[in-house]
Amino acid sequence: MIQIDACKQGDKDALGELYTVYAHKLEGVCRHYIKDESVAEDILHDAFIIIFMSLKDLKDNSQLEGWMITIVRNLSLKYLKSTDKRNFPLSQLDIDFAVDESSDLDKSIELEVLLSAIENLPKGDREVFKLSVLDGLSHKEIGKLLGIAPHSSSSQLFRAKKILRNMLIDY
Repeated sequence: MIQIDACKQGDKDALGELYTVYAHKLEGVCRHYIKDESVAEDILHDAFIIIFMSLKDLKDNSQLEGWMITIVRNLSLKYLKSTDKRNFPLSQLDIDFAVDESSDLDKSIELEVLLSAIENLPKGDREVFKLSVLDGLSHKEIGKLLGIAPHSSSSQLFRAKKILRNMLIDY
């Protein structure tokens, strides 16, 4: 059994065991999105770097596997978005922008600008936004994953959308 507390303290043997136990499963998640084997391996290794560096912030050890899967999925989707298109339709953000009737509702934003704006959100709001809008999780799923109440997830998503709306108003 993996000693999660030892992993959180940076124990190299425990971290090695974590990698050994979960690498194959997480690679399968990554390969679901990424068909190129070498790219999938790179993403998997990047995911483990994030996992190892962020593990101490995991609030509920029972959520370890889901948390790691989310990291791999987010990195895979981020890679796909960066290679498939350079622009992201604002309509897919699920943010109500105040627009006049003559404006184009299908406007796009450069992916780098969007990712930068998302990364500039406060940490909790950013995580909830990513899980809800980019990954399509429900507030109940987000609450379980982050160890917060579903209504807190809803409030943080509302706040994140309001902040992003103000950041992206010129697009």
